[in-house]
Amino acid sequence: MDNNPRKVIILSLAATLLGLLLFIFGLSISHKRFILDIIYYLLCTSMVIISSLALYNNYKKEKYIIYLYILCINLFLIVLSSFYIIVNHIL
Repeated sequence: MDNNPRKVIILSLAATLLGLLLFIFGLSISHKRFILDIIYYLLCTSMVIISSLALYNNYKKEKYIIYLYILCINLFLIVLSSFYIIVNHIL
């Protein structure tokens, strides 16, 4: 199977972008309803986690630093979206 690093990076960034756009879209139409926000949050985090797992598995095969950099960005985005849910719905 062809594991082109450029292809892995582009697909990972696309999955992350798609998850975050879905989260932002969901927040804009949910009007702070808890159930809808949680559904869109779960969809967003699952997309970002799947993207991170793909990066991690490819990092184990090929030690490119950019994989770790994008993993850190994905971790930051998960923390940021979690912070939004906690502040607006739990506190």
